[in-house]
Amino acid sequence: MSLTKRSLLLIILFGGLYLAGCVIASKKTAIVSDIKTAFKGTYKVDPYMEKHMPRTVAVLPFIDESKSQKGAEVVRRGFYNHLSSLPYKDMELFRVDHELRKAGLYNPDTINKTPPEKFKEIL
Repeated sequence: MSLTKRSLLLIILFGGLYLAGCVIASKKTAIVSDIKTAFKGTYKVDPYMEKHMPRTVAVLPFIDESKSQKGAEVVRRGFYNHLSSLPYKDMELFRVDHELRKAGLYNPDTINKTPPEKFKEIL
């Protein structure tokens, strides 16, 4: 390929990338995720939760019922990312895992059977 053709190809490539960054999103043109659309309804906060909001939130390991390679971990990270943008102090996933291992909890099934009060002590 000649130098002229390579230069032209690079100009077209970078020009296309530049123009792709100039997309304008408005309420009519923005892509809204299905999850946001599904939860647009009304909701009610339990009166107890209104007065006893948690200060710190820890996302425990999920049980992977699909038996996929990394499905549960991907969903856990996504769930953590969503919660981290809310007004709670989030506990980093690596710290949650470390504290659970220190307490002898390695398996998600065992973690699921652990009483919630125990997590207050562990985490």
